Amino acid sequence: MLVQAKNVLLLCSSPMLSLRISMHLDLMDIHLDNFRAIEGALLNKKEDVDLVIVVSKLGDFDDTARVQQIRREWPKAKIVMITELILPKQKIYARKVVNGVVYLFWYFQSKEEAKQLITSQLVPDLLVEKREVAQKVTLQAPSALNPLDRLKPALVLVASSTGGFAALRKMVSSLPENFRAPIVIAQHIPKGFDTTLQRSLDGLSHMKVTLAKDGPVENRHIYIAPYDYHLEVRQRGEGLHLKLNQSPPVHALRPAADPLFLSAAKIKGHRLVAAILTGMGSDGTVGGIELKQAGAKIICQDEASSSVWGMARTAVQAGICYKQVPLRDLGQTLFTLTK
Repeated sequence: MLVQAKNVLLLCSSPMLSLRISMHLDLMDIHLDNFRAIEGALLNKKEDVDLVIVVSKLGDFDDTARVQQIRREWPKAKIVMITELILPKQKIYARKVVNGVVYLFWYFQSKEEAKQLITSQLVPDLLVEKREVAQKVTLQAPSALNPLDRLKPALVLVASSTGGFAALRKMVSSLPENFRAPIVIAQHIPKGFDTTLQRSLDGLSHMKVTLAKDGPVENRHIYIAPYDYHLEVRQRGEGLHLKLNQSPPVHALRPAADPLFLSAAKIKGHRLVAAILTGMGSDGTVGGIELKQAGAKIICQDEASSSVWGMARTAVQAGICYKQVPLRDLGQTLFTLTK
């Protein structure tokens, strides 16, 4: 069902055009946050954004990189990219849609022409899909635990997004030397930065940090889901194996935490511990519900130490969080639950 966007983020470096768009949206009972560039929006970030409008001159930026960044930060928002053409002959398309992103191309010479373009091209795209309000999940009793469960091998799963690089660095550097349980991480990550993260963590940890690939899970190893791949943990006899796939993005992301968590919820004979850290959106909650049902302990980074308290907050609100933990205590908490 389509409804009018209520919360709109406008990224526009042209003062005149920014003013024109703002005046038009004000007349439509829309709450608008206006910034010259995405950096300003990130410093004043809000989660509840229905529509992101980006205005630029032709060739100002890489559309693909910018769209990926917006989708990471505001995964539920519709995206409209407006390109101001310099000359009339450059106007090849008025509107096209690629991978769910609306691209508008326009050329104008006067305020009247700009107003006409806003009315004819932009206003129709102010309609967005109505969001379903998340409901707190009522869970059945989790799988029964007994003292012998402490003898089962442990597996740690971690979900993180915005602010996750710093949080993961703090986590691995605070793990005690005798921490042995394997850790599998799904960090929302831009292209080219998975190797950077791997090298950074490997230099801080006494455990071996690698980009995940198909193969067995080993103790004292930390595995990071590589860019553009979902990562799953599967059971083979008494052992665990990692499996990469390129199934459709989840929450407009790949890798995402929910596929990892959902796969681990099927594992038997292991103690499961999941950590949902800083990040926007709700990734990790759907899979976390299944994990909790399977008897896993789910810890959430607390609001005070989170760059963005979104993913963890959603898990807390869903009632699946065993404990909220400040970042400084994360390593010791994981050790206590897995030793």
